[in-house]
Amino acid sequence: MPSRLRALTAVSILSAIALAVPVPTAGASTGFQPDAPDRRIGGVDRFDTAARTALDAFPTGTGTALLANGWRNIDALSGTYLAGLEKAPILLTERDAVPATTLDALRRLGVRDVVVLGDENSVGDAALDQLEAAGIEIAGIVAGEDRYDTAAQVYGFGETAPETVFLARGDVPAGAVAADALAAGPAAFNGKPILLTAADRLPDVVAHALDEGQPRYVVFLGRGISQDVKDEVADIVPGAQLQTVGGRDRTETAALLARAYAPGVLYEWRGQVAIANGYTVDALGAGVWAGLRRAPILLTDGGALGAGTTEYLTSGIGMTRGTMFGDVRSVPQALAVQARELARGGPVAPRAVTAVDRAAGTLHVEGAVADLRAGDAYAVDDTVVTRAQLLAAAHVGSRLVVEGYLPREGTTTWTLLTTRPEDWTEGTVQRTAGAFALVEPRTDVVLRSFADAALPAGATFAVDGVDVPVARFLADLNDHDTLRVEGTRFALTNRDTDVTVTSVSSSSYRGAAGLDLPEHDHPLPTAADVVEVDGARATPEQFRAQLTPRDRVLSGTAGGVHRVQLWNGVRPDFYAHYDSGTLPTAAGAPPAVFHGRHPDTGAALDWTMGWGCAVTVNGVAATPEAFNAALAAGALLRVRATDAPLGTAGAIDVWRP
Repeated sequence: MPSRLRALTAVSILSAIALAVPVPTAGASTGFQPDAPDRRIGGVDRFDTAARTALDAFPTGTGTALLANGWRNIDALSGTYLAGLEKAPILLTERDAVPATTLDALRRLGVRDVVVLGDENSVGDAALDQLEAAGIEIAGIVAGEDRYDTAAQVYGFGETAPETVFLARGDVPAGAVAADALAAGPAAFNGKPILLTAADRLPDVVAHALDEGQPRYVVFLGRGISQDVKDEVADIVPGAQLQTVGGRDRTETAALLARAYAPGVLYEWRGQVAIANGYTVDALGAGVWAGLRRAPILLTDGGALGAGTTEYLTSGIGMTRGTMFGDVRSVPQALAVQARELARGGPVAPRAVTAVDRAAGTLHVEGAVADLRAGDAYAVDDTVVTRAQLLAAAHVGSRLVVEGYLPREGTTTWTLLTTRPEDWTEGTVQRTAGAFALVEPRTDVVLRSFADAALPAGATFAVDGVDVPVARFLADLNDHDTLRVEGTRFALTNRDTDVTVTSVSSSSYRGAAGLDLPEHDHPLPTAADVVEVDGARATPEQFRAQLTPRDRVLSGTAGGVHRVQLWNGVRPDFYAHYDSGTLPTAAGAPPAVFHGRHPDTGAALDWTMGWGCAVTVNGVAATPEAFNAALAAGALLRVRATDAPLGTAGAIDVWRP
């Protein structure tokens, strides 16, 4: 291990503790809504914003925090790597006094030890005395001869040499934001340190750190680093893969970094993104916040989103949550609204609770068992609750918002919303005599019911986007259509029901209208319906005569006309273990029904065999009589079932040892 790679020895800062501090209430906003009030973390100034960010990032508290000067933030940028090693927030201070908001955050987090970034010109003795008077120990001070040396010292705190190192320009005026390093904050928090360089000169202390560490990947941030510096780095680390991530401005560099999937870089995409002003220090603490979630930071161009952020938001990446950092002076609310609109964001659609088993501690969401795990976050409306409390409040028909990888990687936030029938505005139709309901399509759980004769006074109706009278609306209502109800407006979208037939009775056929949907009984067509068989007009009697399992039936109502279409299908060959059934042995005899079991699953199988099918025993042609004589319970059959409407006689073979 290189000698510079060392850990703080004065105090074990890895001993962060989880304290019983107040937990922030769950925000009501879900999905990608960066313009929502609860999706902005911003205070009255940079110190307050950093404090609020730390409290949101560490809701259960932490024993250690990093402290940096709020105006000389270049030291704090490279310190994000150390924050990741210690799983600690970065808070800001004045040189000679610790702001009240910072002290309050330290107290609420339960911080016992502080690591100071920068020398006495950044955090003076008066501020240190103030911390000690508040019962907070100074675990260490990380300060080099200059900003380059400080970054190199931070680089040395890892127990092993990091594989990936960022190299960013540090020759910016005092108090200015080194935006390229700012954008790399979340990655630095996750073990990829930031070293600093001048545009045309690699400082000796940085060259020495690279020589000792010998990283596998070096990523140059921005377009301002000269080729001479890059060539010198290539000579120092000859085995490293070098890469430049740099756009035309800070917004493009941040966006490119957010999408950099080269070896050693960068994020495991989880759908979250932080957005901050690229010219302020508000994104500093956001590097820790986003690093905990393995989320990138996008930067704005002051009063505009900027080309890079705009392109990222419109790229089609499925973002699940956006959080703004800084108050409306830093990131105007108009930019937050624009970000949502560009990303086509909005709230997460609630999912229906379809079963609750409190004894077992489980609930079903749209028919599937919800994976309620320890460590996940639970809320009822705006109140944080335990898993048991959420289960106690849930009932069939409850609305549940499920957000994966929130509040951080590997966890899920489950928010149960107080539900009234009118809260369900959309579903599929279940039609009954004189009534209809909105149902959850996978389980048919009724979410909301209506009687034809008791629709709201003054209601308006639409079918496929066209306003219609109520009689036309009711005439077009069909099972599995989509219906949206907003106030007193009912908007119906006709959907053809596409059923693969599994069985047929004297009055109905059975099948599912789509993958993962339950099977239903569907009535056979009547003389009032428009009936087709394989594309040609037919009578209901012809429809019934040709209907067999594996056929496909499309049905739907449009313009008040119910249309039923049969498309004959051939059942593929299959194997079965024989249970019962014998072949007809004379021409004109009715088809015979066979029963068997699937060789692998044991599932019951039924099929029909008629006169004239091809018959073999152990692969040799045989008569129906010989075939029947060879049958025995458990015998393996290979079957092509008879489908008389298609003229398929079928074939059957029995294998006997």
